[in-house]
Amino acid sequence: MLVKALSRQNIGQETAEAAADAAQRALDELWKEGWITASVTHRDERAAAELRAWADDIRRRAGLAVISAGRGTATLRAILDACPGSEGSPEVIVWDGSLSPGDFSALIKKIDNVNTVLIAVSSGEETLEQRAAYAVIKQAVFAAHHAEEGEKVFAICPRGAGEIGMDAEENSYPRADLDPGDDEWPGNSAAALLGLMIKGADAGAYLKGFYDTVSSPEWDTGAALTSYVLAEAAGQAGGKGPDVISWQRELRGFARWFAERAGGTPLYMPRDKGRASSVPRIMIFSEQGHQDIMTPPFGGCDPDGSLELLLGSTADSWFFGTSEEDGLAGFKFCVEELDERNAGALAAYVQMTLWLAGYFANA
Repeated sequence: MLVKALSRQNIGQETAEAAADAAQRALDELWKEGWITASVTHRDERAAAELRAWADDIRRRAGLAVISAGRGTATLRAILDACPGSEGSPEVIVWDGSLSPGDFSALIKKIDNVNTVLIAVSSGEETLEQRAAYAVIKQAVFAAHHAEEGEKVFAICPRGAGEIGMDAEENSYPRADLDPGDDEWPGNSAAALLGLMIKGADAGAYLKGFYDTVSSPEWDTGAALTSYVLAEAAGQAGGKGPDVISWQRELRGFARWFAERAGGTPLYMPRDKGRASSVPRIMIFSEQGHQDIMTPPFGGCDPDGSLELLLGSTADSWFFGTSEEDGLAGFKFCVEELDERNAGALAAYVQMTLWLAGYFANA
């Protein structure tokens, strides 16, 4: 499996056996999820192929794509931040659901200066923030670019469901289907795939990595142990979710996604090595990010002069080397390189871990 999960605590035989027993029941339920079957049957690959024409059209004429996605914002931002994309591609912004006039004003100024398309994603059960974003951003796009050619609004939603679905049907905007139950936008959803293709990332490699994780036999043995231990530790911490730690800018979105779904707290490059905590910890890391910097000599520098290697050794020392916290649960989710295939594998791993941890917590 492309994702390695390294534990910072010793896990006893009794816990391992209990996890293995619980995992069999949990996995039977997990395989019923639509996003799992979409990956296993490669239905998500067919969806990506159908969206290619949209992506090519947007890349040809737009400089900015704004994705408004409601509750799935954290998932989409994590995936798009982790995939490098290609130079010269449109900028892709995942709108965060703000109602702040200041935030909207800054976005509208951006829209005024560059040809923009709106991609509205909805399960049909829309929040107030999502309806506001759709109305305001759509108005801004048409006001600034009404004379420019091409479609300005694309919808990913059930037909005629919610304000967005009804408006898309009434105005004949291009529309792709979305399962009404997919209100968290799975990592292999149409919204994620379209965003990846617009920014020039390899959606096929991403889906290959996603499938590699979903289909790995390790989920039937050791990997599900991570979810079980997290659920047990959260129960001992009074239901508090984990601290989710990221040391790399490209993976901050993954930390936020995991923390939001698990009821925890994201921490970005933490500095307090001895921070007291009773909750489990997750560290999300890539051994090679999008880029490295070679440094001149300085006190404490990496012997090879690599800033990336220094970051890795510092992060591991912080995460694994705090003796007073050895009894706390903690896992490092790690990939070798942050490319599209590894990003897809990491997205599937995080999503499956969250699903299973929730199942164990509620069992």
